[in-house]
Amino acid sequence: HTMIATGATVGNGLRPSYRVDLDTGHVAQMAAGTGIGTPRLGAATAILDGGRAMVTGGIGGGIARASAEIFDESSGGFEPAPITLQEARANHGAVTLASGDVLLVGGQNENGLLAQTERVHFDGTSWRGVEGTTASLVQPRKNAFVLRLADGTILVAGGSDAAGPVSLLEFFSDDATVETNVPFHARTREAYVALDGG
Repeated sequence: HTMIATGATVGNGLRPSYRVDLDTGHVAQMAAGTGIGTPRLGAATAILDGGRAMVTGGIGGGIARASAEIFDESSGGFEPAPITLQEARANHGAVTLASGDVLLVGGQNENGLLAQTERVHFDGTSWRGVEGTTASLVQPRKNAFVLRLADGTILVAGGSDAAGPVSLLEFFSDDATVETNVPFHARTREAYVALDGG
């Protein structure tokens, strides 16, 4: 029932976080200490269970961030402890796997476009980023659509690289350990959505 507009750095100014109640349409600025801890441009968000959402990566202070934060609807704010990721990234995709882990896909940082994926895993006590346990992209890209289909398969589609729109659809197994791909016609300003039927 909640949508969050997170803070971001605009020029030299800082924009606060806002909470929108989707039932009533009420918009309220989040109080100090409840908004996002690190302003992020180009972040990606994944929905977790229990009315929570994970905001990952993004650019803060002019650099790509290797951290994530969790918003908890029950408390009405972001949890105070950030999550450490293995790779700084922005303009990437994020999706919740069937296991409840979050998969981060592609994006970019100061070293260029990323092929690496990263699993953000909850070990029963805390969340942490883990690399090397999931397959990589064949085609590094930024601004891709990353969708979980009805059978748990992850679709990575669209996005761009240095040459323009990416013309490859990539599919990951439900645990993201196996990648397969098929050629696809590259399009600009395309959009993808996962339908209920898969």
